[in-house]
Amino acid sequence: MLREVSQHTNTKLSSIAEQIIKHAQSAASPETVQAELHAALARTR
Repeated sequence: MLREVSQHTNTKLSSIAEQIIKHAQSAASPETVQAELHAALARTR
């Protein structure tokens, strides 16, 4: 799922992982990354 988000947002996978960790610690993630994470989660269901 992280690889998919990375490819869809043209963002390095390590940056996506960092953003998720920061978001979990109450920092905001970019909207494009958040939207793609939600879409990727929906595709896995």
